[in-house]
Amino acid sequence: RGKPLFLSMERYQLLEQQWISHRFEHTKKTW
Repeated sequence: RGKPLFLSMERYQLLEQQWISHRFEHTKKTW
């Protein structure tokens, strides 16, 4: 029993994208 792998993967990718974009903005500010 558990969440479908596809859904979790999609969610994971979305989270990763958000994290990357956030980090990118932070880096831009720092530089």
